[in-house]
Amino acid sequence: MTGAGAGAGAGAAAGAGAGAAIEAAAQAATAAAEATGPMIAKRGRASYTGERSIGSVDAGATAVAVILDRISKAWPTDDQEVPQ
Repeated sequence: MTGAGAGAGAGAAAGAGAGAAIEAAAQAATAAAEATGPMIAKRGRASYTGERSIGSVDAGATAVAVILDRISKAWPTDDQEVPQ
């Protein structure tokens, strides 16, 4: 991964459990999605808008960030019992 999200949260997830890793991934995805705002869309549906796309965050990146955020909130912590 390159760009704004590269390595974000890697230190927090190193050696930690899966819940911490997913939370770090969600934070990195959110930061990376927000970093797409000043970019000009060059691929996908938004590319048709050209320079008018500046200031709009990438919808796909935002969707991934939201999905990871919801997963990280639903992921059981170490002190919670996993439902069977």
